[in-house]
Amino acid sequence: MSNDITLKPKIENVGDFGEAIEDIEVLFKTQKGSFIGTFNSWNITLNLNDNSVEIPETIKPLFKINGNPIKMPTFLLTPTSDEETTEDVIVKGYDKSILFDDPFEWTQTLPCTAGQLAQNICNKVGVQLKDTNFANSDFIIYRQMVDSKRNNREVIAMIAAIAGGNAFINEDDKLEIRSFIELDLDIQEYFSSEKFVKIGPITGVNLAREPIKDYKILNDVDLSDLYKSCIVKITNNLIVDDNRELAIQGIYNKLHGLEFFCKKIETHKAFFTKPFSFIQNRNHKVLVDTICLKYPTLIDSYISSNQLTAIESTAKNKSIKQRIINAEAKVNEVEGTIKLITSEITEHEDKIANLEIDVNSIKQSVSDIVDYKREVQNFTELHLTDAGKADILKFEIKGNKTYESNLFPRANLFSSNNLYPNMRGSELI
Repeated sequence: MSNDITLKPKIENVGDFGEAIEDIEVLFKTQKGSFIGTFNSWNITLNLNDNSVEIPETIKPLFKINGNPIKMPTFLLTPTSDEETTEDVIVKGYDKSILFDDPFEWTQTLPCTAGQLAQNICNKVGVQLKDTNFANSDFIIYRQMVDSKRNNREVIAMIAAIAGGNAFINEDDKLEIRSFIELDLDIQEYFSSEKFVKIGPITGVNLAREPIKDYKILNDVDLSDLYKSCIVKITNNLIVDDNRELAIQGIYNKLHGLEFFCKKIETHKAFFTKPFSFIQNRNHKVLVDTICLKYPTLIDSYISSNQLTAIESTAKNKSIKQRIINAEAKVNEVEGTIKLITSEITEHEDKIANLEIDVNSIKQSVSDIVDYKREVQNFTELHLTDAGKADILKFEIKGNKTYESNLFPRANLFSSNNLYPNMRGSELI
C-alpha cells in the first residue's frame, strides 16, 4: 500500500463537525439471493469524539487515496437525542434513496414508457434521474399497473429488473438504473481464505407469474447443452406484465452469457469500485454488489458478492404426455386478482379451464369443461379411458343425427369419491 494516502477525509460544508469525526463506515449492501431488480441504499455511520458539535442535516464525504478523489453521495443524517452525554456520539445517515420510500401514487399520463414512469417518480421525490439509456426504457405501459400498496422504491426496482440490472444513488446524487459494467481494476486482497463461487454462464431469462407458475422463458438451448441451464427468474414484474414477450428480449440481451465469480475481498481498493461491477482478482472476474469503506483503518474495508449459489438452474425438459396449447394469466394488483385461462389438448381430450384467485382474501373460483372424444364405427360398447372424475357426464352422438343424454347424476349412476366413468361396475346404461 502506498504511503501517499490521505486518511483524513474531507467533508464538505460541515464546519467543525468534520474535526469531531473519529471514524467512518460507509456501506452499500445487496441482500443475499438478490441479483437484479434491487434498489438499495448507501448508509454511513459516524463516530464522534465531541458531543458538543452541531450535527448538520447532510454531509458529503470526499476521500483521497494516492491523491485521487473518491466521491460519495450526499447522506441525510438521522436526528440525534438532545440528552447530554459524555460518551462518544454515533450518527447514522442514508443516501437520497430514502426519499423513495413514500407510497407510490400513479400520476403519469398513459400510455407512457418505463423510462417516463421512472422520470415521473424522480420528479415527485426531488431526485434527478441520470438518464433513460437502459434496456426496456421504451417499453410502453398502457394501463395503471400498481397502486399505493407499493412504494416508489419498489416500482423503481421493477423498472431496474426489466433493464437487466439494478438501481442506486450514484456519487452525483442521481438515480442510476443500469446493468452490470466491467471496471479496469485488478484488486489485490489482504486475505484469501474465502473460496470463489462460480455463477453462469447465464443462459436465459424467465419472466414468471407466481403462484400460478405461468412462465415466459427465453433460453439459449445450445449454451445450456454445453454447460447447464442457468436462468434468471424475475417474478411478478407488473411493469411488463401485459407484454412479457416484448420485454424479455431486452433483459436477455443484457444478461446472456454473463459468467463470473462471487467472493469477499478485503482491500483498501474498495474505494475505487462501484456497485454492480466486475473486477479482476487472481484471474477471476468477480461481481461487486456490496462495498464497505472504513476510515481510518482502510485495511478493514472490503468488497463482496452476496454469494449467489445459483440464480436458477433448470433441468433438461422431460417428455410430457399433455401438450399445452395456450396458458395465459393476468396479474392485476390494483384489483387484487390473478386470472388464469388455459387450453390443453391430449389425444382424446380437449379441456378449457378458467381460474380466478382473489389475492387479498385468498378466495378461489373454478369452472372446468372437459370434452372426451372417440371416433368409433360399428360399435356395441363404448368405454372411456383416461377420463377424470366429473360432476356431470353427458353422452352425445354425432352423425346424420345428433343424440345426447345426461348419463349421470341420476337415480342409479352418480358421481362420488370412489366412482369414475371407467371403473368396473360403472357401466354406461
